Amino acid sequence: MHPDKNNPIWREWLLDMRDGVLRAFREFLRTPTLMVTGFLLLALGLYVLDHADFAWIDPLREVLKKRLFVDSSTTSDFLGAIAAGIISVTSITISLLLLAVQQGASSMTSAVLDQFLRRTRNQAYFGYFIGLALYCLVVLSTVHKDSNAVLSATAGFVLTLIALYLLIMLLYSTVHQMRPTVIVSAIVDRTVAARDQQRPLLHRTRRRPQLADHLATADVYADRSGYLVRVHLDALEKHIEGLHGFEIVLKLQIGSFVTRNDPVAEVRGSDGAVREKVARVLREVLVIERHRDIEGDPGQGIGQIGRIAWVTISTAKSSTGPAAHAIRGLRDLLSRWCDEPVEDSDARVLPLVYEDSVPLDLVDALESAVVASSESRQHQSFAEVLRVFSTTADRLPPEQRMAMAAMIERSIATIGEHVLTRELRSALIDAASMLAACGRPAAAARVHTTPDRLGRCLNEMPL
Repeated sequence: MHPDKNNPIWREWLLDMRDGVLRAFREFLRTPTLMVTGFLLLALGLYVLDHADFAWIDPLREVLKKRLFVDSSTTSDFLGAIAAGIISVTSITISLLLLAVQQGASSMTSAVLDQFLRRTRNQAYFGYFIGLALYCLVVLSTVHKDSNAVLSATAGFVLTLIALYLLIMLLYSTVHQMRPTVIVSAIVDRTVAARDQQRPLLHRTRRRPQLADHLATADVYADRSGYLVRVHLDALEKHIEGLHGFEIVLKLQIGSFVTRNDPVAEVRGSDGAVREKVARVLREVLVIERHRDIEGDPGQGIGQIGRIAWVTISTAKSSTGPAAHAIRGLRDLLSRWCDEPVEDSDARVLPLVYEDSVPLDLVDALESAVVASSESRQHQSFAEVLRVFSTTADRLPPEQRMAMAAMIERSIATIGEHVLTRELRSALIDAASMLAACGRPAAAARVHTTPDRLGRCLNEMPL
């Protein structure tokens, strides 16, 4: 019996398969596929030159036959040795590199694997080795008694020399990429790029509803489980053109997880027909997939850095170096986005309300680092978070500044878990000054007196 394509389960299976293929090409397969295709085209082009009757290429062919590839048997043995060697070296190298990457991931979360796969340089390395092996096999299949592919074999020899040097570069590159500062920097760069890609969504949507809450609504529910990865604004604009008197309120943000039949949006308006039409359009323009996509989801990058901070700060690892890099990565993002434009006068604003959660996601990630530092008593990490606040708060938007100040105020409750080191004392004094500048004098006074109170408590402890 043929499966019913209208069956929701069958439809969801097809969507999952399509999303998996597209994700594989976005994350890794695109560059290797292009390089393998290039090697195959090179083999085809050199095959034509080897068998073409061009007078200008004959002298070169004769020199190569006399000096390198005197007969087809020699050429065949040479190409066979290259193909076998490249396949063996590639398989062993990949296995060893995956072990090294897995070791890094065990200490700094699975974000290491994600960044390793997404690096174009790594994709190019693997594409080159696989492409060269296929090139040699293809050329080898054209060599026979009456056909000595000297040009193709010479090209294979040169490409093999390059491959051996690239192998050294790959080994160094992999080890270099396992350094905490490189991992965090790569995530920061991708998160910044994702925020840039998300900016049109922010410019063309509203932050708060404009229609009254008491208007009738049409609810829109998810037809599958997964994460919201994008909103097709152009398609939405095209389908709602000419419709008026309604407003769409999204109940989730890019990167939010939903299950089947969860409410994802509501359409407000007085005209029932308009509400229902817009609700049908929304089901098509809201893209839900099984996995988050960091290319358009800055929240995923923030979450990855936050998890690295949590794991390395907590007693699971207690590693102050990677923890400091993670917190500084969050600080870098805060600093970059202090002055980001929130409106675009040239953008066509749609009647779509989208609540931007990214600024507060940064605050939440820093607060998680504070919680972890109280558990592991990493005073260095706590001081690092305080420095983030004291160096960036005066440049933050008001809502984010107040959230950061409230987070610092709550964090003081954990100060008793730490030893009052010189570094921590200095960070507390700077944080108190910034709280006062933010208009929270009571909190500033409490933070400012915390070092003295903690010092007295330590002096009064019985020996």
